[in-house]
Amino acid sequence: MQARSPCIYCIGSPMNECVPVSQNTTVLQKSASPSPDGSYIFYERQVTVTVEFTCAGPRSAGNAATTSATTKTTTKAPAEDIPLAK
Repeated sequence: MQARSPCIYCIGSPMNECVPVSQNTTVLQKSASPSPDGSYIFYERQVTVTVEFTCAGPRSAGNAATTSATTKTTTKAPAEDIPLAK
């Protein structure tokens, strides 16, 4: 599931913009076809999900330095698929 609705309070505002907020989460993905005994295998997958939108004002030179340190994210290489159950 993904958030899709834009910020209703930012629409038409010249000072603010609607910014998506994302979160990494683990989901289970079912194998495409069953094994010979008819069971499916589920794999853990890391996905990035847009969970909300927020109304954000423009950055100024004074607050850009303090917010950039707190908004940096690190990306990891995708984990190998790990079967959970047969």
